[in-house]
Amino acid sequence: MVILNFIMPRTSGSEALARMRALKPDLPAIFTSGYVVPAAKLDPEIAAGTEFLQKPYRPDVLGRLIRETLDRKFAH
Repeated sequence: MVILNFIMPRTSGSEALARMRALKPDLPAIFTSGYVVPAAKLDPEIAAGTEFLQKPYRPDVLGRLIRETLDRKFAH
């Protein structure tokens, strides 16, 4: 699993995730941002299996989302 900020210096979170998924296509991911990022801004291939968490968020909210994401990934 990877947790990425949607807007990062030098590259975008979606570009970084695309590079990671080139090596591991089923990599689960969570994007975070302090900006409102409409889902349409995400590439459909990137958006598949990707969660979004608006900043600021509480640690327990992040923990729950991580748990739910991993549970979905390994539920089969």
